[in-house]
Amino acid sequence: MIKSALIVLGIIVILLASTAVLGGVAFTKRTRNEAKELFKESDMTKPKVITEEDVQNLPEPVQRYLRYTQIIGKEEINTVRLKQGGYFRMKEDQKWMPITAEQYFRAVF
Repeated sequence: MIKSALIVLGIIVILLASTAVLGGVAFTKRTRNEAKELFKESDMTKPKVITEEDVQNLPEPVQRYLRYTQIIGKEEINTVRLKQGGYFRMKEDQKWMPITAEQYFRAVF
């Protein structure tokens, strides 16, 4: 009886672990496909070049900053991949654990 219960418990643990792993794999695959689609759409559009007229109606400090960064004459940025890394802990007395993140953004005007 105990042996049967342990076998059933083991099978349940294996099924739960398998579900978690397969869910992670499916999530990663879906995310990669969405990112590819996001960047593919971006590649199909010709980026607009920023002109002096584009910054004329902005506040003076913003105009100065944009001129300082030499953005005039360059293409607008419409997609970004942001990768981050660091450490965190859930409680003050726990050890620090590494964390990574990757985000994708697309600006549509």
